[in-house]
Amino acid sequence: MLWVLSYLLGSPTLARLLNEEERSRYTERARLLHMFLDRHAFLDQADEGCAFLLGWDGTVKQGYTSIYADCFVIIGFSRYARFVESRSIVLKALALYTKIRGFIARGMIKSEPYPIPSSARSHGISMIMVNTADELSKALAELGLNDQAQTVAEDAQEDAMTILDRFVDPKTALVREIVHTDGNEESLLSRHRNPGHAVESMWFCLNVLEDHLPRMGEVVLASLERGWDEEHGGLFRYIDSSGSPPQGKTQADLFSRLVTSTWDYKLWWPHAEAVYATWRFYRATGNEVFLAWHRRLVSYTFETFPAETGNEWIQIRNRSGQPVEGVVALPVKDPFHILRTVMYMTEDEEKTDELPTID
Repeated sequence: MLWVLSYLLGSPTLARLLNEEERSRYTERARLLHMFLDRHAFLDQADEGCAFLLGWDGTVKQGYTSIYADCFVIIGFSRYARFVESRSIVLKALALYTKIRGFIARGMIKSEPYPIPSSARSHGISMIMVNTADELSKALAELGLNDQAQTVAEDAQEDAMTILDRFVDPKTALVREIVHTDGNEESLLSRHRNPGHAVESMWFCLNVLEDHLPRMGEVVLASLERGWDEEHGGLFRYIDSSGSPPQGKTQADLFSRLVTSTWDYKLWWPHAEAVYATWRFYRATGNEVFLAWHRRLVSYTFETFPAETGNEWIQIRNRSGQPVEGVVALPVKDPFHILRTVMYMTEDEEKTDELPTID
């Protein structure tokens, strides 16, 4: 939420949508949120990053369990540092970034509640590091820390190339979420694909790579084509590498159970990401296929996820579109993913009338 508030307030386009009282209120909320995280989220131990869950008074309810929590703190601090023009804040983000880079280099990667198998590498880690390094490098550059910005920007490019070279299956152009280092390619986790996640990953890569647009576009289209439910519409949460429902050898782990039990769910956040990604790739390539997918996704998303009455949205639907109670993965996903993509779309001042808009 710190990123969301800071982006909203720091964008000339979006800030015009706020009146003076709203700007003042949201600025104060961002200040207090940064202060709360700065005081309470960072853990002192050398092998820990940030607490995963804090109480209202800053008490640590759940300690260091996920490198993703670290990344979201870095992303939030980086954007807030740009908004308030603070080198000290971005340098604290850089220190945490350097720390978790060390964790990754030493194989000390925590990703609860769905830990990565010890014999595997995860696309998700490279993916989040692309986005994290991209956000941090831009903040460092904007605040005049150019040497550090260049180093971190090169990290982002290296991680993006790792995704394209190591995780993209050259036969199908689908992204392998898990690559086993022991050659265990027939397990459920090795075979499963996450279409929405892959599409989101490609616009992250598009932000930092200039020379690989055709390959990235191929991944986007392959993910949409294989992941689309032709009977009911929408993107499956998970599919097999063949395009069928997930299959393969399973173990009694939470990650495998998640894949098998929720593969046909339709989640709000991947569809929002796909709406934005297809927009970006249409703008980058001029290829009408991306425009057609963009329109298709806008239509499905805004027909499916809003509640039947009121202003609420249902974050999870089953295959046929009926609401599903509960949360999938983490309860914090929608407030970030959805608002980010909507703000990006709203901010694009070069939109043309032929493209569907998000009201």
